[in-house]
Amino acid sequence: MVNDMKRLQNIHPTTVLCSLIVVIGILASICAVFPEEGIVVSDSVTLRFPSLNEVLNGDSTKNSVEQQLTPEQLLALREQEMKMQEEQQYIDFFTSNPVRIHFPSDDFTYLDSVYLSLDSARRTPVRIVHFGDSQLEDDRISCNLRLTLQEQFGGGGNGLIPLQESLYSQTINIGSKHTPKRYQIYGPKSNRRDSSSFYGPMGNVTILDTTMHLAISPKKKNGALTTTHYFNRLRVLSYSGNTIRFSAQGKLLNITPANTPLQISTIALSDSTTMLSLTLSGDADIYGIMLDSDTGVGVDNIPMRGCSGTVFTGINPIQLHEYFAQTNTRLIIMQFGGNSMPYLKDQRGIDRYTEQLRRQIRHLRLLAPEARILWVGPSDMTTRINGKLQTYPLLSAVDASICRMVNEEGCAYWSLFESMGGSGSMVRWANAQPPLAGKDYIHFTRLGAQRAGELLTEAFMTGYRYYKFRNPETEVTINADSIAQSDTIFHADTINSQHCDTGKVMTNNE
Repeated sequence: MVNDMKRLQNIHPTTVLCSLIVVIGILASICAVFPEEGIVVSDSVTLRFPSLNEVLNGDSTKNSVEQQLTPEQLLALREQEMKMQEEQQYIDFFTSNPVRIHFPSDDFTYLDSVYLSLDSARRTPVRIVHFGDSQLEDDRISCNLRLTLQEQFGGGGNGLIPLQESLYSQTINIGSKHTPKRYQIYGPKSNRRDSSSFYGPMGNVTILDTTMHLAISPKKKNGALTTTHYFNRLRVLSYSGNTIRFSAQGKLLNITPANTPLQISTIALSDSTTMLSLTLSGDADIYGIMLDSDTGVGVDNIPMRGCSGTVFTGINPIQLHEYFAQTNTRLIIMQFGGNSMPYLKDQRGIDRYTEQLRRQIRHLRLLAPEARILWVGPSDMTTRINGKLQTYPLLSAVDASICRMVNEEGCAYWSLFESMGGSGSMVRWANAQPPLAGKDYIHFTRLGAQRAGELLTEAFMTGYRYYKFRNPETEVTINADSIAQSDTIFHADTINSQHCDTGKVMTNNE
């Protein structure tokens, strides 16, 4: 046998090629001369050999079958083939494209409940809450998602905004001569309350102790107003042991104390309202005001400068639950990770930080059982190593670690790092013309944030198109009864018994 193997190894490739050509030639000759009707051996046996035309033109069996179909059957077959090809394109996108959403256990149906709610939003309003770090400031990323969804599914307004705008916003102006005390759960410790966990769903609270006048007006986008600028409902989020007087557009509302740490009070406004003046007086905690529509989609932009995403277990859990339940929040977007990068030195630090984020996800899933969670990872970030600008060495590992944990917890993940180009992309974005990132090589410019928002929106809407592809006729209404029913199985005792500590924080601000 060894000798046979040696003889085979000594055969020249040209000899093999010539042998193949001879064999193919013989087979082709047989194809050419063999009768097409075959050779009858007996009454029950006929020998057939493929004709040369059948060999050259491909699968004769398939062609033969298709020739026997009616036009309607052939059309149905072609439509099925195109559908299979289109579905394969979706599967290819969600399994390999850098901009894809990473679904838990590759479950492409994870966001179907969100998409289903969007389809019903013109009858039953639905809310998306977008928490994040300073990359969300100026409403730069959330506004793209908000505008896209409101144009397609209805709705209007900016959503939840603080009573005092400490940061510039590209979509709305809030003016006030009075500057009451404000506390935040994120940022410097000097900004925090001594003991109370009552920070509300935005993680900040304004202390109303006198009469406060506010003027709200839109900021036009490219000289025009969009759906985001129009609203017909104003709501106030508060907590007080006394009556609060609240007026807007000549309408007066007395907010009387309720047995809840978060009270949401509403004033109906004229359709297509774009600006208003309001007055609040009394003694209360104010957690924000909401400008939106009584139908359609609302998208809240909640930036938390200096936050690493580990503060949510420190906010009163009943307040968070009440907000998610009363607003029919169906998607919670968490965009954190960048503020921890300078402090993570090894895999052990990454693992510790990832476990902190795991606690936040479990906490929010408990408080918002009807909502899905989509985590947006950190963007590319650059530091100097030996005088050269380079991506933080552990950033890719952080991105992968958070993604793995989020999927383990049954939630979805979107890698902003990979979507923008991976390692070294922030330098390229900063050097683009016009620049898409600042010269700190950490934060986006307004245009860059818009591009990032467009990438996130497109990934989310690709999921919606795949949902419609799989469910072309499906539409189920999410009604108030189902919301109320889900609320009854959730109790304050359950929240408090499972409330967990924030643990060690990974930044010097949070």
